[in-house]
Amino acid sequence: MVISMASDITEQRANEKELKRREKRYKTYIDLSPISIMVTGKDARFVDVNKATCDLCGYSEEELLNMYIPDIDITEKDVDNIAGFAHLKDYDCYRSETQLRRKDGKIIDVDLSVVVFDEDHYMAFAYDISERKEMEKLVVKHANDVLAL
Repeated sequence: MVISMASDITEQRANEKELKRREKRYKTYIDLSPISIMVTGKDARFVDVNKATCDLCGYSEEELLNMYIPDIDITEKDVDNIAGFAHLKDYDCYRSETQLRRKDGKIIDVDLSVVVFDEDHYMAFAYDISERKEMEKLVVKHANDVLAL
């Protein structure tokens, strides 16, 4: 006696193909974004970064994936006490202006928004606001110069 079982996996294969297509499309969205996108684990280690992050920080993707938030964020000193992570325990989003140290040592001002990505990861979006901050300093200086007259 021979017993055989067969099942049609056509739909499953189609679903897998569609899932791969969507994953590729979303990865492309992230890679093409002009905004820096970083994913970190709860240990503050980078687990994914896009090209804009590499351009912003001056590090390669490989270098960043071996780094932690305090390695580039000069306002964060301790991987166990990241300000935004504590805030995200109570709120959906954390936003701040902070300063990053590029690989070349230059300090840049960035606007940073962080959200919970999943139970083990955070996703951050950053863009360079250094020019805006310099303009703000000039406005204050000129205002002070005018008041001194």
